[in-house]
Amino acid sequence: MRRTPRIDLGTYLLAIPLLLRNPELMAVPLLSGIVGVALARFLSASADILGLGQLIQFLLDAFALAVSIILADMAWRRGRGSFDDAWTDARRKAGDILLTAIGLNFIIFVADFAGRFLGTYFEIGLDVIAIFFMIFALPAVAIGGIPGGAALQISIDRVRQAPVPAGILTVVFLVLYFGTLLGPFYLGLYGIVSLLGSAVLKAIVLGYLALVMAKIYTDAAFSRY
Repeated sequence: MRRTPRIDLGTYLLAIPLLLRNPELMAVPLLSGIVGVALARFLSASADILGLGQLIQFLLDAFALAVSIILADMAWRRGRGSFDDAWTDARRKAGDILLTAIGLNFIIFVADFAGRFLGTYFEIGLDVIAIFFMIFALPAVAIGGIPGGAALQISIDRVRQAPVPAGILTVVFLVLYFGTLLGPFYLGLYGIVSLLGSAVLKAIVLGYLALVMAKIYTDAAFSRY
């Protein structure tokens, strides 16, 4: 008889003090966000139309999140993570991480493109479904030891194994990640200050998400659900 997946909301609470004890989790995401500010300021309009800026930013964010996931896995196991060890591991896996990120970008692009023909709600729905099934792809390649070409399929397998935890994680991811786009506006920030504020918020959010993604992926991988 198949067990009902366990919902461990404690992970989301425990991740907060763990993030405070490991501020290094926010280092690479912050750097990625600052580079994104530079891209927004200096990339040519023609490149922006072609989506080059968004692609570069997506790949930077994906790599930054992967570094933080590696560090987060260490933090869960030891209480503190080693940034140097995480960075070395991420550099060694850089090819697989970027290959996974490119695959993620392509799947989301296809879902978004297909949804446009069906209407706004279908477009949003397909995007959410794509993110839902791909939510474990970066943890799979960053801490699961999965090659980049197989990480997408492994993510689907883990989601099917633990759909409820994956669904909650997807909602949290969407609310927090895309909330960084609106945060500066609600704080009354504009211009370059708004962009820098968004970079800081994104660094905090990605550091936190790295912790919950690492823990929930590990639990799913070892069938704790």
